[in-house]
Amino acid sequence: MKKLLSITLIAMLLFSIFTVVSGAEVLEIEDFIAEGNTALVMWDSVRTDDTILGIDGHPLDYLSAHNDTLSGPAESVGVAGWVASSQDIKAFGYMIDDGDPVLSEEYKSFTGDDVMAAANNFGCEFASRYHLIVSTEGLKGIHKFTFLCQTADGSIFIMSTVQGDVVGFDYSADGPVATPEPTKEPEEGDKAYEPGPIFRFDAEDKYVEGGLFGTSNNIDSIEFDAEKKCFVIHMENIGDPWAVMQFTLASMEDESYIVDADTYKYMQIGFRLSNPAAGLTGQIYYQTDENPGFSEPQAVSLNYKDTDELQYVNANLGRKKTWTGMMIDTRLDPLGECKGVADFEVYYVAFFENEKAANDFGDKWLEKGDEVIPTPAPTPTKAPTPEPTATPESEATSIPTPVPTEAEQATTDNGGNTEATGKGSANTGDKGEKSFPWPVIAIIGGVVVVAAIVIGIVVGKKKKK
Repeated sequence: MKKLLSITLIAMLLFSIFTVVSGAEVLEIEDFIAEGNTALVMWDSVRTDDTILGIDGHPLDYLSAHNDTLSGPAESVGVAGWVASSQDIKAFGYMIDDGDPVLSEEYKSFTGDDVMAAANNFGCEFASRYHLIVSTEGLKGIHKFTFLCQTADGSIFIMSTVQGDVVGFDYSADGPVATPEPTKEPEEGDKAYEPGPIFRFDAEDKYVEGGLFGTSNNIDSIEFDAEKKCFVIHMENIGDPWAVMQFTLASMEDESYIVDADTYKYMQIGFRLSNPAAGLTGQIYYQTDENPGFSEPQAVSLNYKDTDELQYVNANLGRKKTWTGMMIDTRLDPLGECKGVADFEVYYVAFFENEKAANDFGDKWLEKGDEVIPTPAPTPTKAPTPEPTATPESEATSIPTPVPTEAEQATTDNGGNTEATGKGSANTGDKGEKSFPWPVIAIIGGVVVVAAIVIGIVVGKKKKK
Protein backbone atom coordinates (compact mmCIF):
# COMPACT_ATOMS: atom_id res chain seq x y z
CA MET A 1 0.00 0.00 0.00
CA LYS A 2 2.87 2.37 0.92
CA LYS A 3 4.61 1.53 -2.37
CA LEU A 4 1.44 2.30 -4.34
CA LEU A 5 1.03 5.60 -2.47
CA SER A 6 4.64 6.57 -3.24
CA ILE A 7 4.21 5.80 -6.94
CA THR A 8 0.98 7.84 -7.02
CA LEU A 9 2.61 10.84 -5.36
CA ILE A 10 5.57 10.73 -7.75
CA ALA A 11 3.22 10.52 -10.73
CA MET A 12 1.20 13.49 -9.46
CA LEU A 13 4.41 15.50 -8.94
CA LEU A 14 5.68 14.76 -12.46
CA PHE A 15 2.27 15.65 -13.92
CA SER A 16 2.20 18.98 -12.08
CA ILE A 17 5.76 19.83 -13.20
CA PHE A 18 5.09 19.12 -16.87
CA THR A 19 1.76 20.95 -16.69
CA VAL A 20 3.42 24.13 -15.33
CA VAL A 21 6.25 24.02 -17.90
CA SER A 22 3.84 23.47 -20.75
CA GLY A 23 1.66 26.35 -19.61
CA ALA A 24 4.68 28.63 -19.33
CA GLU A 25 5.69 27.79 -22.90
CA VAL A 26 2.24 28.62 -24.22
CA LEU A 27 2.00 31.93 -22.31
CA GLU A 28 5.58 33.11 -22.78
CA ILE A 29 5.64 36.48 -24.49
CA GLU A 30 8.98 37.57 -25.89
CA ASP A 31 10.45 40.84 -27.05
CA PHE A 32 10.69 41.04 -30.83
CA ILE A 33 13.86 43.11 -31.00
CA ALA A 34 15.72 41.32 -28.20
CA GLU A 35 15.29 38.00 -29.99
CA GLY A 36 17.54 39.26 -32.79
CA ASN A 37 14.87 39.47 -35.46
CA THR A 38 15.00 42.06 -38.17
CA ALA A 39 11.69 43.71 -37.45
CA LEU A 40 9.80 46.89 -38.17
CA VAL A 41 6.44 47.57 -36.56
CA MET A 42 4.32 50.43 -37.90
CA TRP A 43 1.32 51.57 -35.90
CA ASP A 44 -1.01 53.55 -38.17
CA SER A 45 -4.18 54.08 -36.16
CA VAL A 46 -6.10 53.44 -32.96
CA ARG A 47 -9.89 53.37 -32.67
CA THR A 48 -12.97 53.01 -30.53
CA ASP A 49 -15.91 51.41 -32.36
CA ASP A 50 -15.82 52.88 -35.89
CA THR A 51 -14.03 56.12 -34.95
CA ILE A 52 -10.34 56.44 -35.87
CA LEU A 53 -8.57 58.54 -33.26
CA GLY A 54 -5.33 60.46 -33.45
CA ILE A 55 -3.69 63.68 -34.56
CA ASP A 56 -2.91 63.46 -38.27
CA GLY A 57 -3.59 59.74 -37.98
CA HIS A 58 -0.79 59.20 -35.46
CA PRO A 59 -1.99 57.17 -32.47
CA LEU A 60 0.84 58.10 -30.12
CA ASP A 61 -0.02 61.79 -30.34
CA TYR A 62 -3.63 61.11 -29.39
CA LEU A 63 -2.76 58.76 -26.55
CA SER A 64 -0.10 61.09 -25.18
CA ALA A 65 -2.70 63.85 -24.97
CA HIS A 66 -5.15 61.53 -23.15
CA ASN A 67 -2.98 59.88 -20.48
CA ASP A 68 -2.27 56.91 -22.79
CA THR A 69 -5.91 55.91 -22.34
CA LEU A 70 -8.83 55.23 -24.68
CA SER A 71 -12.12 56.25 -23.10
CA GLY A 72 -15.36 54.27 -23.25
CA PRO A 73 -17.96 53.17 -23.03
CA ALA A 74 -17.44 51.45 -26.38
CA GLU A 75 -18.35 48.10 -27.89
CA SER A 76 -14.86 47.58 -29.29
CA VAL A 77 -11.36 49.02 -29.52
CA GLY A 78 -8.68 48.34 -32.10
CA VAL A 79 -5.37 49.09 -33.78
CA ALA A 80 -4.11 48.87 -37.36
CA GLY A 81 -0.70 48.99 -39.04
CA TRP A 82 1.88 46.66 -40.58
CA VAL A 83 4.90 44.58 -39.61
CA ALA A 84 8.01 43.72 -41.60
CA SER A 85 10.11 40.80 -40.40
CA SER A 86 12.83 38.33 -41.27
CA GLN A 87 10.34 35.60 -40.30
CA ASP A 88 6.94 34.91 -41.78
CA ILE A 89 4.03 36.30 -39.76
CA LYS A 90 1.53 33.60 -38.86
CA ALA A 91 -1.05 35.54 -36.82
CA PHE A 92 -1.77 38.64 -34.76
CA GLY A 93 -3.49 38.93 -31.41
CA TYR A 94 -3.96 40.75 -28.15
CA MET A 95 -3.77 40.34 -24.40
CA ILE A 96 -5.95 42.08 -21.80
CA ASP A 97 -4.12 42.81 -18.56
CA ASP A 98 -2.13 39.66 -17.72
CA GLY A 99 -4.62 37.27 -19.32
CA ASP A 100 -3.93 34.62 -21.92
CA PRO A 101 -2.97 35.78 -25.41
CA VAL A 102 -5.71 35.58 -28.05
CA LEU A 103 -4.28 34.94 -31.53
CA SER A 104 -5.90 34.56 -34.94
CA GLU A 105 -4.93 34.61 -38.61
CA GLU A 106 -8.12 36.62 -39.20
CA TYR A 107 -6.37 39.68 -37.79
CA LYS A 108 -4.05 39.68 -40.81
CA SER A 109 -5.27 42.03 -43.56
CA PHE A 110 -4.43 42.66 -47.21
CA THR A 111 -0.78 43.59 -47.69
CA GLY A 112 -0.09 45.67 -50.80
CA ASP A 113 3.03 46.04 -52.90
CA ASP A 114 3.91 49.31 -51.18
CA VAL A 115 4.27 47.56 -47.82
CA MET A 116 6.32 44.74 -49.34
CA ALA A 117 8.61 47.25 -51.05
CA ALA A 118 9.12 49.11 -47.77
CA ALA A 119 9.86 45.83 -45.99
CA ASN A 120 12.45 44.89 -48.60
CA ASN A 121 14.13 48.27 -48.19
CA PHE A 122 14.65 47.41 -44.53
CA GLY A 123 16.08 44.00 -45.40
CA CYS A 124 12.94 42.09 -44.42
CA GLU A 125 11.66 39.23 -46.57
CA PHE A 126 8.17 39.10 -45.02
CA ALA A 127 5.50 41.68 -44.23
CA SER A 128 1.87 41.74 -43.23
CA ARG A 129 -0.74 44.32 -42.36
CA TYR A 130 -2.74 43.88 -39.16
CA HIS A 131 -6.22 45.10 -38.25
CA LEU A 132 -7.30 44.04 -34.76
CA ILE A 133 -10.80 44.79 -33.47
CA VAL A 134 -11.35 43.60 -29.87
CA SER A 135 -14.73 43.38 -28.12
CA THR A 136 -14.94 45.24 -24.80
CA GLU A 137 -18.21 43.59 -23.73
CA GLY A 138 -18.43 43.05 -19.99
CA LEU A 139 -15.40 45.15 -19.12
CA LYS A 140 -15.60 47.62 -16.24
CA GLY A 141 -12.98 49.98 -14.89
CA ILE A 142 -9.55 50.39 -16.52
CA HIS A 143 -7.79 47.57 -18.37
CA LYS A 144 -4.47 47.29 -20.19
CA PHE A 145 -4.54 46.15 -23.85
CA THR A 146 -1.32 44.82 -25.42
CA PHE A 147 -1.14 43.70 -29.06
CA LEU A 148 0.88 40.76 -30.30
CA CYS A 149 2.17 39.00 -33.39
CA GLN A 150 3.08 35.35 -33.89
CA THR A 151 5.75 34.07 -36.26
CA ALA A 152 5.67 30.85 -38.28
CA ASP A 153 7.67 28.96 -35.64
CA GLY A 154 4.95 29.66 -33.05
CA SER A 155 6.82 32.35 -31.09
CA ILE A 156 4.66 35.16 -29.70
CA PHE A 157 5.97 38.70 -29.52
CA ILE A 158 4.76 41.96 -28.06
CA MET A 159 4.61 44.46 -30.90
CA SER A 160 6.62 47.63 -30.34
CA THR A 161 7.74 50.33 -32.76
CA VAL A 162 11.37 50.97 -33.63
CA GLN A 163 11.30 53.73 -31.00
CA GLY A 164 10.41 51.18 -28.34
CA ASP A 165 6.77 52.26 -27.96
CA VAL A 166 4.65 49.21 -27.17
CA VAL A 167 1.57 48.90 -29.37
CA GLY A 168 -1.10 49.12 -26.69
CA PHE A 169 -3.06 51.38 -24.36
CA ASP A 170 -5.22 51.51 -21.27
CA TYR A 171 -8.97 51.35 -21.84
CA SER A 172 -11.35 53.09 -19.43
CA ALA A 173 -14.69 51.33 -19.84
CA ASP A 174 -16.54 53.75 -17.54
CA GLY A 175 -15.67 56.96 -19.34
CA PRO A 176 -12.83 59.48 -19.58
CA VAL A 177 -10.23 59.56 -16.85
CA ALA A 178 -9.34 62.87 -15.26
CA THR A 179 -6.67 64.72 -17.21
CA PRO A 180 -4.05 66.72 -15.32
CA GLU A 181 -3.90 70.48 -15.54
CA PRO A 182 -1.71 71.53 -18.46
CA THR A 183 1.80 72.52 -17.48
CA LYS A 184 2.36 76.27 -17.59
CA GLU A 185 4.39 77.29 -20.62
CA PRO A 186 7.80 78.67 -19.59
CA GLU A 187 8.56 82.30 -20.32
CA GLU A 188 11.79 84.17 -20.89
CA GLY A 189 13.47 84.66 -17.55
CA ASP A 190 12.17 81.35 -16.15
CA LYS A 191 14.85 78.82 -15.28
CA ALA A 192 13.01 76.16 -17.31
CA TYR A 193 13.27 78.42 -20.36
CA GLU A 194 17.05 78.57 -20.35
CA PRO A 195 18.97 76.03 -22.46
CA GLY A 196 21.04 73.35 -20.80
CA PRO A 197 24.38 72.14 -22.16
CA ILE A 198 25.11 73.41 -25.69
CA PHE A 199 27.73 71.81 -27.90
CA ARG A 200 28.58 74.48 -30.50
CA PHE A 201 30.87 73.03 -33.14
CA ASP A 202 32.96 76.10 -33.88
CA ALA A 203 36.32 74.42 -33.27
CA GLU A 204 37.50 70.92 -34.15
CA ASP A 205 39.15 70.12 -30.83
CA LYS A 206 36.92 72.18 -28.56
CA TYR A 207 35.29 69.27 -26.75
CA VAL A 208 37.52 66.24 -27.19
CA GLU A 209 40.92 65.74 -28.70
CA GLY A 210 40.50 64.85 -32.35
CA GLY A 211 36.88 66.00 -32.58
CA LEU A 212 33.53 64.94 -31.19
CA PHE A 213 32.88 62.01 -33.53
CA GLY A 214 34.25 58.53 -32.95
CA THR A 215 33.41 55.17 -34.54
CA SER A 216 31.32 55.37 -37.71
CA ASN A 217 29.71 53.11 -40.31
CA ASN A 218 28.80 53.64 -43.98
CA ILE A 219 30.17 57.18 -43.80
CA ASP A 220 32.77 58.34 -46.30
CA SER A 221 34.29 61.05 -44.11
CA ILE A 222 33.69 63.38 -41.16
CA GLU A 223 35.55 66.67 -41.41
CA PHE A 224 35.49 69.99 -39.62
CA ASP A 225 34.67 73.03 -41.80
CA ALA A 226 36.42 75.97 -40.14
CA GLU A 227 34.69 78.51 -42.39
CA LYS A 228 31.14 77.26 -41.75
CA LYS A 229 31.98 76.23 -38.18
CA CYS A 230 30.40 72.80 -38.37
CA PHE A 231 31.21 69.14 -38.75
CA VAL A 232 30.42 67.77 -42.21
CA ILE A 233 29.33 64.12 -42.40
CA HIS A 234 29.80 63.06 -46.02
CA MET A 235 27.78 60.03 -47.17
CA GLU A 236 28.14 58.24 -50.48
CA ASN A 237 27.38 54.63 -49.59
CA ILE A 238 23.85 53.37 -49.95
CA GLY A 239 22.88 51.89 -46.61
CA ASP A 240 22.68 52.74 -42.92
CA PRO A 241 25.15 55.51 -41.99
CA TRP A 242 25.91 56.27 -38.34
CA ALA A 243 28.56 57.85 -36.13
CA VAL A 244 29.16 57.83 -32.38
CA MET A 245 29.20 61.23 -30.67
CA GLN A 246 31.65 61.11 -27.75
CA PHE A 247 29.74 63.22 -25.23
CA THR A 248 31.22 61.22 -22.36
CA LEU A 249 34.75 62.48 -23.01
CA ALA A 250 33.46 66.03 -23.41
CA SER A 251 31.73 65.94 -20.02
CA MET A 252 34.90 64.57 -18.42
CA GLU A 253 36.86 67.55 -19.72
CA ASP A 254 34.27 70.10 -18.61
CA GLU A 255 31.49 69.48 -16.07
CA SER A 256 29.28 72.09 -17.77
CA TYR A 257 28.77 69.54 -20.56
CA ILE A 258 27.19 66.94 -18.26
CA VAL A 259 23.63 66.25 -19.49
CA ASP A 260 21.25 65.31 -16.65
CA ALA A 261 18.60 63.18 -18.35
CA ASP A 262 16.13 63.74 -15.51
CA THR A 263 16.23 67.49 -16.14
CA TYR A 264 16.78 67.93 -19.87
CA LYS A 265 14.13 66.10 -21.90
CA TYR A 266 14.75 67.47 -25.40
CA MET A 267 17.82 67.20 -27.61
CA GLN A 268 18.00 69.65 -30.50
CA ILE A 269 20.33 69.42 -33.50
CA GLY A 270 21.03 72.42 -35.73
CA PHE A 271 22.00 71.13 -39.17
CA ARG A 272 21.82 71.34 -42.94
CA LEU A 273 21.17 68.43 -45.32
CA SER A 274 22.65 69.14 -48.74
CA ASN A 275 20.51 66.61 -50.62
CA PRO A 276 17.01 66.03 -49.19
CA ALA A 277 16.37 63.41 -51.89
CA ALA A 278 18.84 61.16 -50.05
CA GLY A 279 16.37 60.82 -47.17
CA LEU A 280 14.29 62.86 -44.73
CA THR A 281 14.51 60.75 -41.58
CA GLY A 282 17.25 59.84 -39.12
CA GLN A 283 17.62 58.51 -35.60
CA ILE A 284 19.35 59.17 -32.30
CA TYR A 285 20.44 56.14 -30.27
CA TYR A 286 21.05 57.34 -26.72
CA GLN A 287 22.55 55.70 -23.68
CA THR A 288 22.98 56.81 -20.09
CA ASP A 289 25.09 55.64 -17.19
CA GLU A 290 21.96 53.95 -15.80
CA ASN A 291 20.90 52.43 -19.15
CA PRO A 292 23.97 51.82 -21.33
CA GLY A 293 23.97 50.17 -24.74
CA PHE A 294 22.67 51.14 -28.17
CA SER A 295 19.39 49.35 -28.94
CA GLU A 296 16.14 49.99 -30.79
CA PRO A 297 14.14 50.66 -27.59
CA GLN A 298 16.62 53.48 -26.85
CA ALA A 299 16.19 55.20 -30.21
CA VAL A 300 14.24 58.30 -31.20
CA SER A 301 13.31 59.19 -34.79
CA LEU A 302 14.35 62.47 -36.42
CA ASN A 303 12.06 63.88 -39.12
CA TYR A 304 13.50 66.56 -41.40
CA LYS A 305 12.04 69.27 -43.59
CA ASP A 306 12.39 68.88 -47.36
CA THR A 307 14.95 71.66 -47.76
CA ASP A 308 18.69 72.13 -48.25
CA GLU A 309 18.69 75.23 -46.03
CA LEU A 310 19.60 75.39 -42.34
CA GLN A 311 17.06 73.77 -40.02
CA TYR A 312 16.80 72.19 -36.60
CA VAL A 313 15.16 69.01 -35.33
CA ASN A 314 14.05 68.02 -31.82
CA ALA A 315 14.33 64.57 -30.26
CA ASN A 316 11.89 64.07 -27.37
CA LEU A 317 14.05 61.83 -25.19
CA GLY A 318 11.95 62.49 -22.09
CA ARG A 319 9.12 60.27 -23.33
CA LYS A 320 11.43 57.25 -23.01
CA LYS A 321 11.43 55.44 -19.66
CA THR A 322 15.15 54.67 -19.97
CA TRP A 323 16.13 58.34 -20.34
CA THR A 324 17.38 58.59 -16.75
CA GLY A 325 20.70 59.33 -15.11
CA MET A 326 23.56 61.00 -16.99
CA MET A 327 23.84 60.88 -20.77
CA ILE A 328 26.92 59.15 -22.12
CA ASP A 329 27.91 58.57 -25.76
CA THR A 330 25.09 58.68 -28.30
CA ARG A 331 24.86 57.43 -31.87
CA LEU A 332 23.68 59.72 -34.63
CA ASP A 333 22.15 58.11 -37.70
CA PRO A 334 21.98 61.16 -40.02
CA LEU A 335 19.79 59.16 -42.42
CA GLY A 336 17.83 56.02 -41.63
CA GLU A 337 18.60 54.89 -45.16
CA CYS A 338 20.94 56.84 -47.43
CA LYS A 339 19.54 56.96 -50.97
CA GLY A 340 22.20 59.17 -52.55
CA VAL A 341 25.27 61.33 -52.03
CA ALA A 342 24.68 63.88 -49.28
CA ASP A 343 26.41 66.05 -46.69
CA PHE A 344 24.95 66.37 -43.20
CA GLU A 345 26.35 69.53 -41.59
CA VAL A 346 26.09 69.51 -37.80
CA TYR A 347 26.30 73.00 -36.25
CA TYR A 348 25.28 72.36 -32.65
CA VAL A 349 23.58 69.96 -30.25
CA ALA A 350 21.65 71.55 -27.38
CA PHE A 351 19.48 70.28 -24.53
CA PHE A 352 16.30 71.78 -23.06
CA GLU A 353 13.83 71.08 -20.28
CA ASN A 354 10.77 71.47 -22.52
CA GLU A 355 9.68 71.72 -26.14
CA LYS A 356 8.74 75.41 -26.08
CA ALA A 357 12.18 76.46 -24.91
CA ALA A 358 13.74 74.23 -27.59
CA ASN A 359 11.59 75.61 -30.41
CA ASP A 360 12.11 79.23 -29.39
CA PHE A 361 15.88 78.70 -29.29
CA GLY A 362 15.91 76.96 -32.67
CA ASP A 363 13.79 79.66 -34.30
CA LYS A 364 16.08 82.39 -32.99
CA TRP A 365 19.14 80.51 -34.21
CA LEU A 366 17.70 80.32 -37.73
CA GLU A 367 16.99 84.06 -37.59
CA LYS A 368 20.05 85.46 -35.82
CA GLY A 369 22.69 82.76 -35.95
CA ASP A 370 25.30 82.20 -33.27
CA GLU A 371 24.48 85.36 -31.32
CA VAL A 372 21.65 83.46 -29.59
CA ILE A 373 24.11 80.92 -28.20
CA PRO A 374 25.25 82.11 -24.77
CA THR A 375 28.99 82.40 -24.24
CA PRO A 376 30.00 80.21 -21.31
CA ALA A 377 31.83 81.91 -18.47
CA PRO A 378 35.53 81.05 -18.54
CA THR A 379 36.62 78.48 -16.01
CA PRO A 380 38.71 80.21 -13.32
CA THR A 381 42.39 79.32 -13.60
CA LYS A 382 43.82 78.07 -10.36
CA ALA A 383 47.12 79.69 -9.39
CA PRO A 384 49.93 77.15 -9.45
CA THR A 385 51.31 76.10 -6.10
CA PRO A 386 54.96 77.21 -5.85
CA GLU A 387 57.46 74.42 -5.30
CA PRO A 388 59.26 74.58 -1.94
CA THR A 389 62.83 75.82 -2.03
CA ALA A 390 65.30 73.01 -1.56
CA THR A 391 66.91 73.07 1.88
CA PRO A 392 70.23 71.40 2.70
CA GLU A 393 69.77 68.31 4.81
CA SER A 394 71.97 69.75 7.54
CA GLU A 395 69.54 72.66 7.90
CA ALA A 396 66.23 70.79 7.29
CA THR A 397 64.97 69.99 10.78
CA SER A 398 61.40 69.79 11.92
CA ILE A 399 62.21 71.56 15.20
CA PRO A 400 64.50 74.61 15.17
CA THR A 401 67.78 74.09 16.92
CA PRO A 402 67.81 76.24 20.06
CA VAL A 403 70.61 78.68 20.69
CA PRO A 404 72.98 76.99 23.12
CA THR A 405 73.44 78.41 26.59
CA GLU A 406 76.85 79.48 27.80
CA ALA A 407 77.18 76.25 29.74
CA GLU A 408 76.22 74.11 26.76
CA GLN A 409 78.54 76.07 24.55
CA ALA A 410 81.30 75.54 27.04
CA THR A 411 80.61 71.80 27.09
CA THR A 412 80.75 71.68 23.35
CA ASP A 413 83.92 73.67 23.23
CA ASN A 414 85.41 71.21 25.69
CA GLY A 415 84.78 68.34 23.27
CA GLY A 416 81.38 67.19 24.51
CA ASN A 417 78.84 65.81 22.01
CA THR A 418 75.43 67.54 21.68
CA GLU A 419 72.58 65.36 20.16
CA ALA A 420 69.89 66.82 17.85
CA THR A 421 66.55 67.20 19.59
CA GLY A 422 64.38 66.89 16.45
CA LYS A 423 62.59 63.51 15.92
CA GLY A 424 61.97 63.77 12.19
CA SER A 425 62.47 65.99 9.19
CA ALA A 426 59.73 68.07 7.58
CA ASN A 427 59.08 65.21 5.09
CA THR A 428 58.64 62.42 7.62
CA GLY A 429 56.02 61.40 10.14
CA ASP A 430 56.46 59.93 13.57
CA LYS A 431 57.78 56.73 12.04
CA GLY A 432 59.87 58.41 9.40
CA GLU A 433 57.40 57.44 6.60
CA LYS A 434 56.56 59.79 3.72
CA SER A 435 53.00 61.17 3.81
CA PHE A 436 50.89 60.60 0.64
CA PRO A 437 49.34 63.88 -0.60
CA TRP A 438 45.51 63.75 -0.94
CA PRO A 439 45.47 65.44 -4.39
CA VAL A 440 47.37 62.45 -5.79
CA ILE A 441 44.84 60.07 -4.26
CA ALA A 442 42.02 62.06 -5.87
CA ILE A 443 43.74 61.93 -9.26
CA ILE A 444 44.24 58.17 -9.06
CA GLY A 445 40.61 57.70 -7.99
CA GLY A 446 39.47 59.84 -10.91
CA VAL A 447 41.47 57.75 -13.38
CA VAL A 448 39.87 54.58 -12.04
CA VAL A 449 36.38 56.09 -12.40
CA VAL A 450 37.13 57.27 -15.96
CA ALA A 451 38.43 53.85 -16.91
CA ALA A 452 35.33 52.19 -15.45
CA ILE A 453 33.00 54.48 -17.40
CA VAL A 454 34.87 53.99 -20.69
CA ILE A 455 34.90 50.22 -20.24
CA GLY A 456 31.16 50.31 -19.51
CA ILE A 457 30.56 52.24 -22.72
CA VAL A 458 32.58 49.83 -24.85
CA VAL A 459 30.92 46.78 -23.36
CA GLY A 460 27.44 48.31 -23.64
CA LYS A 461 27.59 49.32 -27.30
CA LYS A 462 25.41 47.36 -29.73
CA LYS A 463 25.18 47.54 -33.47
CA LYS A 464 21.85 48.60 -34.93
CA LYS A 465 19.90 45.87 -36.66
